[in-house]
Amino acid sequence: MILSGVAKPWAIAVFNAAINQDITEQVLGDLASIAEVMKANPQFRAYLSSPEVLTEDKKQMLMDVFGERTAGLVMRLLGLLIEKNRFAHLEEISDAYEHLYEQRAGIAEATVITAVPLDEEVERKTVGKLERATGKTIRLNKKVDKKIIGGMIVMIEDTIIDGSIRHQLERLRNSLREVQVR
Repeated sequence: MILSGVAKPWAIAVFNAAINQDITEQVLGDLASIAEVMKANPQFRAYLSSPEVLTEDKKQMLMDVFGERTAGLVMRLLGLLIEKNRFAHLEEISDAYEHLYEQRAGIAEATVITAVPLDEEVERKTVGKLERATGKTIRLNKKVDKKIIGGMIVMIEDTIIDGSIRHQLERLRNSLREVQVR
């Protein structure tokens, strides 16, 4: 995940406040829901980002739409984002908050790329091996790419493990090029 320089400090501040109030999970859900509403309603997002709309009108609109079912901390965040003209970064802040939440909860996201869809047993074994190796709960994203021919590529945190047949063939080809025939 690549974040703007704006999103991370806001997410950290909200996350720390949520920890202090013991509402990290509620804030996670609230931010995700609000970000989803913004994605689905470009006109609403445009209204909240418009310099022509008064700040108080934007805040009132947010209160009317989200106020009753949203944590006070999240509502204060939304108000501050409106005041500081940072509302356009809400989705990034939500993503950064989710990342912080998952780090604290010991959850890691792994992407597995295979040439054919994984069957349930291979998926279960792969998740088990990754959990044992990392000591974290793994959330698995599966992708199919026929170009890798066979095997799998695993990407987790800052690590890429390329066990694809294509990669092995490339390594073999490169080593054969280095062989000198007399």
